[in-house]
Amino acid sequence: MSPTRGSSPSGGPAETPPSNNPFRDLIQQFLANATHRPYLENTAWLLGERFLRLTIGLSVGVYVVRYLGPRDYGELAYAVSFVGLFVAIATLGLPGIVVRELVRDSSRRGEILGTALGLNLAGSLLTIGLVSALAPLTGATRAEQWLILIISAGMLADSFKVIDLYFQSIAQSRYVVQIQVVQLILSSLIKLVLIWNHAELIWFAVVAIVDSLVIAGGLILNYRRAQASSPERHRQHRRCQSRRDTKPSTNRPDETYPIGPRKTRMSNSH
Repeated sequence: MSPTRGSSPSGGPAETPPSNNPFRDLIQQFLANATHRPYLENTAWLLGERFLRLTIGLSVGVYVVRYLGPRDYGELAYAVSFVGLFVAIATLGLPGIVVRELVRDSSRRGEILGTALGLNLAGSLLTIGLVSALAPLTGATRAEQWLILIISAGMLADSFKVIDLYFQSIAQSRYVVQIQVVQLILSSLIKLVLIWNHAELIWFAVVAIVDSLVIAGGLILNYRRAQASSPERHRQHRRCQSRRDTKPSTNRPDETYPIGPRKTRMSNSH
Protein backbone atom coordinates (compact mmCIF):
# COMPACT_ATOMS: atom_id res chain seq x y z
CA MET A 1 0.00 0.00 0.00
CA SER A 2 1.51 3.31 -1.03
CA PRO A 3 1.76 6.07 1.57
CA THR A 4 -0.89 8.75 1.40
CA ARG A 5 -0.16 12.31 0.46
CA GLY A 6 1.14 14.42 3.35
CA SER A 7 2.61 11.47 5.25
CA SER A 8 6.03 9.86 5.39
CA PRO A 9 6.65 6.24 4.27
CA SER A 10 6.62 5.19 7.93
CA GLY A 11 3.10 6.57 8.33
CA GLY A 12 3.98 9.75 10.27
CA PRO A 13 3.49 13.33 9.12
CA ALA A 14 5.66 14.44 6.28
CA GLU A 15 8.55 16.72 7.18
CA THR A 16 8.55 20.17 5.66
CA PRO A 17 11.41 20.42 3.22
CA PRO A 18 13.92 23.14 4.04
CA SER A 19 13.49 26.35 2.11
CA ASN A 20 16.11 27.71 -0.22
CA ASN A 21 15.89 31.07 1.58
CA PRO A 22 17.11 30.69 5.19
CA PHE A 23 16.49 34.38 5.87
CA ARG A 24 12.79 33.98 5.06
CA ASP A 25 12.59 30.90 7.28
CA LEU A 26 14.15 32.87 10.12
CA ILE A 27 11.58 35.65 9.72
CA GLN A 28 8.70 33.17 9.64
CA GLN A 29 9.94 31.49 12.82
CA PHE A 30 10.29 34.87 14.50
CA LEU A 31 6.75 35.91 13.53
CA ALA A 32 5.30 32.55 14.56
CA ASN A 33 6.69 32.93 18.09
CA ALA A 34 3.92 34.36 20.29
CA THR A 35 6.43 35.89 22.71
CA HIS A 36 7.67 38.26 20.00
CA ARG A 37 4.23 39.64 19.15
CA PRO A 38 4.11 42.35 21.88
CA TYR A 39 7.49 43.67 20.81
CA LEU A 40 6.46 43.77 17.16
CA GLU A 41 3.28 45.67 18.04
CA ASN A 42 5.28 48.02 20.23
CA THR A 43 7.71 48.74 17.39
CA ALA A 44 4.86 49.27 14.94
CA TRP A 45 3.25 51.88 17.23
CA LEU A 46 6.55 53.75 17.57
CA LEU A 47 7.29 53.73 13.85
CA GLY A 48 3.77 54.89 13.03
CA GLU A 49 4.05 57.80 15.46
CA ARG A 50 7.43 58.81 14.02
CA PHE A 51 6.07 58.80 10.48
CA LEU A 52 3.00 60.83 11.48
CA ARG A 53 5.11 63.33 13.41
CA LEU A 54 7.50 63.70 10.50
CA THR A 55 4.66 64.30 8.04
CA ILE A 56 2.51 66.69 10.06
CA GLY A 57 5.40 68.37 11.88
CA LEU A 58 7.21 69.12 8.65
CA SER A 59 4.13 70.55 6.96
CA VAL A 60 3.14 72.81 9.87
CA GLY A 61 6.76 73.65 10.64
CA VAL A 62 7.32 75.08 7.18
CA TYR A 63 4.21 77.20 7.58
CA VAL A 64 5.45 78.50 10.96
CA VAL A 65 8.89 79.35 9.57
CA ARG A 66 7.39 81.29 6.69
CA TYR A 67 5.14 83.22 9.05
CA LEU A 68 7.74 84.12 11.67
CA GLY A 69 10.52 84.96 9.26
CA PRO A 70 14.28 84.62 9.80
CA ARG A 71 14.53 86.98 12.78
CA ASP A 72 11.67 85.76 14.97
CA TYR A 73 12.21 82.12 14.12
CA GLY A 74 15.92 82.53 14.87
CA GLU A 75 15.09 83.88 18.35
CA LEU A 76 12.71 80.99 19.01
CA ALA A 77 15.23 78.42 17.81
CA TYR A 78 17.93 80.03 19.95
CA ALA A 79 15.74 79.81 23.06
CA VAL A 80 14.88 76.16 22.41
CA SER A 81 18.52 75.27 21.79
CA PHE A 82 19.72 77.13 24.89
CA VAL A 83 17.24 75.29 27.12
CA GLY A 84 18.12 72.00 25.45
CA LEU A 85 21.71 72.33 26.64
CA PHE A 86 20.53 71.90 30.24
CA VAL A 87 17.95 69.14 29.79
CA ALA A 88 20.46 66.55 31.02
CA ILE A 89 20.53 68.29 34.41
CA ALA A 90 16.76 68.01 34.75
CA THR A 91 16.65 64.31 33.88
CA LEU A 92 19.76 63.49 35.97
CA GLY A 93 20.51 60.54 33.69
CA LEU A 94 17.64 58.55 35.21
CA PRO A 95 15.79 57.08 32.18
CA GLY A 96 18.09 54.12 31.62
CA ILE A 97 18.34 53.36 35.34
CA VAL A 98 14.57 53.56 35.88
CA VAL A 99 13.78 51.20 32.99
CA ARG A 100 16.38 48.70 34.21
CA GLU A 101 15.04 48.71 37.77
CA LEU A 102 11.44 48.37 36.60
CA VAL A 103 12.36 45.35 34.51
CA ARG A 104 14.23 43.80 37.43
CA ASP A 105 11.52 44.26 40.05
CA SER A 106 8.11 45.43 38.85
CA SER A 107 6.66 45.06 42.36
CA ARG A 108 8.55 48.24 43.37
CA ARG A 109 6.95 50.20 40.53
CA GLY A 110 5.38 52.87 42.73
CA GLU A 111 8.55 53.42 44.74
CA ILE A 112 10.78 53.64 41.65
CA LEU A 113 8.49 55.97 39.69
CA GLY A 114 7.79 58.18 42.72
CA THR A 115 11.50 58.58 43.46
CA ALA A 116 12.30 59.32 39.83
CA LEU A 117 9.47 61.89 39.63
CA GLY A 118 10.70 63.68 42.75
CA LEU A 119 14.26 63.80 41.46
CA ASN A 120 13.12 65.07 38.07
CA LEU A 121 11.03 67.83 39.64
CA ALA A 122 13.99 68.90 41.77
CA GLY A 123 16.27 68.81 38.74
CA SER A 124 13.79 70.83 36.71
CA LEU A 125 13.57 73.56 39.35
CA LEU A 126 17.36 73.67 39.52
CA THR A 127 17.61 73.87 35.75
CA ILE A 128 15.05 76.68 35.48
CA GLY A 129 16.96 78.72 38.03
CA LEU A 130 20.26 78.02 36.30
CA VAL A 131 18.91 78.91 32.87
CA SER A 132 17.34 82.12 34.15
CA ALA A 133 20.62 83.16 35.75
CA LEU A 134 22.83 82.34 32.76
CA ALA A 135 20.61 83.77 30.00
CA PRO A 136 21.48 87.45 30.70
CA LEU A 137 25.19 86.57 30.75
CA THR A 138 25.08 85.29 27.17
CA GLY A 139 24.07 88.66 25.79
CA ALA A 140 20.49 87.58 25.08
CA THR A 141 17.95 90.32 24.53
CA ARG A 142 15.03 90.85 26.89
CA ALA A 143 12.68 89.12 24.44
CA GLU A 144 15.01 86.13 24.17
CA GLN A 145 15.26 85.89 27.97
CA TRP A 146 11.47 85.70 28.24
CA LEU A 147 11.38 83.02 25.57
CA ILE A 148 14.02 81.01 27.43
CA LEU A 149 12.15 81.31 30.72
CA ILE A 150 8.82 80.26 29.21
CA ILE A 151 10.26 77.27 27.37
CA SER A 152 12.27 76.12 30.41
CA ALA A 153 9.12 76.21 32.56
CA GLY A 154 7.78 73.32 30.50
CA MET A 155 10.40 71.05 32.07
CA LEU A 156 8.27 70.82 35.21
CA ALA A 157 5.54 69.07 33.25
CA ASP A 158 8.15 67.02 31.40
CA SER A 159 9.07 65.43 34.73
CA PHE A 160 5.97 63.26 34.43
CA LYS A 161 7.52 61.55 31.43
CA VAL A 162 8.87 59.03 33.93
CA ILE A 163 5.55 57.27 33.28
CA ASP A 164 6.77 56.73 29.73
CA LEU A 165 9.67 54.73 31.19
CA TYR A 166 7.20 52.38 32.86
CA PHE A 167 5.45 51.71 29.55
CA GLN A 168 8.83 51.11 27.94
CA SER A 169 9.69 48.52 30.57
CA ILE A 170 6.55 46.48 29.76
CA ALA A 171 6.71 47.06 25.97
CA GLN A 172 3.40 48.96 25.93
CA SER A 173 4.38 52.16 24.13
CA ARG A 174 0.96 52.37 22.50
CA TYR A 175 -0.30 54.22 25.58
CA VAL A 176 2.40 56.85 25.06
CA VAL A 177 1.97 57.01 21.29
CA GLN A 178 -1.75 57.73 21.67
CA ILE A 179 -1.01 60.79 23.80
CA GLN A 180 1.79 61.94 21.50
CA VAL A 181 -0.53 61.81 18.50
CA VAL A 182 -3.15 63.86 20.35
CA GLN A 183 -0.48 66.35 21.39
CA LEU A 184 0.85 66.58 17.81
CA ILE A 185 -2.57 67.27 16.32
CA LEU A 186 -3.55 69.75 19.04
CA SER A 187 -0.20 71.58 18.83
CA SER A 188 -0.44 71.83 15.05
CA LEU A 189 -3.97 73.25 15.22
CA ILE A 190 -2.95 75.82 17.84
CA LYS A 191 -0.02 76.96 15.70
CA LEU A 192 -2.26 77.32 12.67
CA VAL A 193 -4.76 79.38 14.69
CA LEU A 194 -1.94 81.61 15.91
CA ILE A 195 -0.75 82.16 12.36
CA TRP A 196 -4.24 82.97 11.11
CA ASN A 197 -4.68 85.49 13.94
CA HIS A 198 -1.24 87.07 13.40
CA ALA A 199 -0.08 86.23 16.94
CA GLU A 200 3.17 87.45 18.42
CA LEU A 201 6.27 85.33 18.83
CA ILE A 202 5.86 84.76 22.56
CA TRP A 203 2.67 82.75 21.99
CA PHE A 204 4.59 80.18 19.98
CA ALA A 205 6.79 79.66 23.03
CA VAL A 206 3.67 79.19 25.17
CA VAL A 207 2.67 76.34 22.82
CA ALA A 208 5.70 74.42 24.10
CA ILE A 209 4.28 74.55 27.64
CA VAL A 210 0.88 73.43 26.37
CA ASP A 211 2.52 70.47 24.65
CA SER A 212 4.25 69.43 27.88
CA LEU A 213 1.01 69.75 29.89
CA VAL A 214 -0.94 67.67 27.38
CA ILE A 215 1.71 64.93 27.46
CA ALA A 216 1.85 64.94 31.27
CA GLY A 217 -1.94 64.81 31.70
CA GLY A 218 -2.31 62.11 29.08
CA LEU A 219 0.41 59.95 30.61
CA ILE A 220 -1.25 60.13 34.02
CA LEU A 221 -4.66 59.17 32.60
CA ASN A 222 -3.27 56.32 30.51
CA TYR A 223 -1.22 55.05 33.44
CA ARG A 224 -4.36 54.79 35.55
CA ARG A 225 -6.25 53.18 32.70
CA ALA A 226 -3.47 50.64 32.14
CA GLN A 227 -3.38 49.76 35.82
CA ALA A 228 -7.15 49.37 35.96
CA SER A 229 -7.16 46.98 32.99
CA SER A 230 -4.02 45.06 33.92
CA PRO A 231 -4.66 41.30 33.96
CA GLU A 232 -1.89 40.78 36.49
CA ARG A 233 -3.58 43.14 38.88
CA HIS A 234 -6.82 41.20 38.63
CA ARG A 235 -4.99 37.91 39.17
CA GLN A 236 -3.25 39.25 42.25
CA HIS A 237 -6.57 40.52 43.58
CA ARG A 238 -8.18 37.11 43.07
CA ARG A 239 -5.26 35.36 44.77
CA CYS A 240 -5.47 37.67 47.77
CA GLN A 241 -9.23 37.18 47.92
CA SER A 242 -8.90 33.39 47.80
CA ARG A 243 -6.33 33.45 50.59
CA ARG A 244 -8.63 35.60 52.68
CA ASP A 245 -11.54 33.23 52.10
CA THR A 246 -9.58 30.07 52.90
CA LYS A 247 -7.84 31.50 55.97
CA PRO A 248 -9.07 29.76 59.16
CA SER A 249 -10.70 31.83 61.83
CA THR A 250 -8.24 30.84 64.57
CA ASN A 251 -4.61 30.12 63.83
CA ARG A 252 -1.76 29.15 66.04
CA PRO A 253 1.38 31.27 65.78
CA ASP A 254 3.34 28.33 64.40
CA GLU A 255 0.86 27.97 61.53
CA THR A 256 0.59 31.66 60.74
CA TYR A 257 4.26 32.67 60.62
CA PRO A 258 6.89 30.68 58.74
CA ILE A 259 9.48 31.36 61.42
CA GLY A 260 7.36 29.64 64.10
CA PRO A 261 8.02 26.02 63.11
CA ARG A 262 11.72 26.79 62.65
CA LYS A 263 12.00 28.01 66.22
CA THR A 264 10.02 24.99 67.43
CA ARG A 265 12.35 22.57 65.70
CA MET A 266 15.38 24.34 67.11
CA SER A 267 13.98 24.15 70.64
CA ASN A 268 13.19 20.43 70.21
CA SER A 269 16.70 19.71 69.01
CA HIS A 270 18.12 21.24 72.16
